[in-house]
Amino acid sequence: MNNKTPIIPGTVIIAHDIHATSQDGLDRALDFLAADYDIKDCMKDEYHPHSGYFATLKESVFQNLTKCDFCGHLNTQLACKVHGYSCKNCGKVLYKEYVKGGTIRFSFRNDESMKYVTLYIHSYENDRIICYPKPAKTEAYFSAKNPVQHLEQFKDEYEVVTVDGKRMLSFFYPAKWKKVDRTINMAEVRGAPNTKRQHYRSVCVYKGEVFEDRYELGVKDSFMIYDTFKYAPFKDTGRLHAKIMSMAGQVSRCDYYYQDRRPSFNDTQLGWMKTAVETFTDLPKEEFAYFLQTCRKDGPGFICQLAQFVEKHTKVKQYLENHPDVQEILKEKKVCSYYDIDGVDFIFKMGEIISKKGRN
Repeated sequence: MNNKTPIIPGTVIIAHDIHATSQDGLDRALDFLAADYDIKDCMKDEYHPHSGYFATLKESVFQNLTKCDFCGHLNTQLACKVHGYSCKNCGKVLYKEYVKGGTIRFSFRNDESMKYVTLYIHSYENDRIICYPKPAKTEAYFSAKNPVQHLEQFKDEYEVVTVDGKRMLSFFYPAKWKKVDRTINMAEVRGAPNTKRQHYRSVCVYKGEVFEDRYELGVKDSFMIYDTFKYAPFKDTGRLHAKIMSMAGQVSRCDYYYQDRRPSFNDTQLGWMKTAVETFTDLPKEEFAYFLQTCRKDGPGFICQLAQFVEKHTKVKQYLENHPDVQEILKEKKVCSYYDIDGVDFIFKMGEIISKKGRN
């Protein structure tokens, strides 16, 4: 059973959200959902007020937890992602971020160049990562060209310690956040080969029942409720085709999609558009249903044909968005091919193009 948005009289479901078709439908939806959901009026949002209501399952009804692989005890989810976290029941460690043989890639906080160094991990003790002094070979972007020299340059940012008679580097990096500045900025942590770092599974609990696959819940844990009926039928100001697509959760920019005519929309997404048109526009229903059967299904082709369909019936010219792909711009300007550009060159070359375009 897949997650479902509740079906309530006086509403329709589009892209997993509820759209009320009348005031009575909106009132019914809010009353029906109030038992299990916390409902927030988005118009009262302090930073970005907008129409609609956001519904989330109450904590008394639904929780995201983790299940211990050793004893099956349920633990809080966020805590399990901390290195060294132990099960509250059996006491066994459920997660290790830093394991022997793994690697860390980091930069020093006082390094203005932000060059990265990659080291192999030996252990983690007392809020400190103990690493072998010999840097790992890496071709990652922004890595220091001479990592040994780079480490020597910032030798005040770590301690040199002896472990089992061998020289090691010790970096202060508490697993839990503390009001103490760390000396390094972590970019990436990788585990060692054939080493299991996690000993728990993410689960969710709905009304006391444990689900290891959240798609077996049968209900959505969050969704929007829109008072769409207040704005229907939609007035066409040249963007009605984009409104239809956005209601179905789809992008209406031609450049967003592949340009090789591969299909971009499935039957479910097209069905959402059909519901939106039939419920909230004055476009002819039967003709739109036929259009969906015969139109192109690739991104640019569908968008252009949908705009033409809307223009035909509303007599309002549609505004199509089509911003050229960055690589297409660079190729057209003969700045580079698709494959000979890295991050730094990309920034400078795009800067040159934008400045030239501004002068023109």
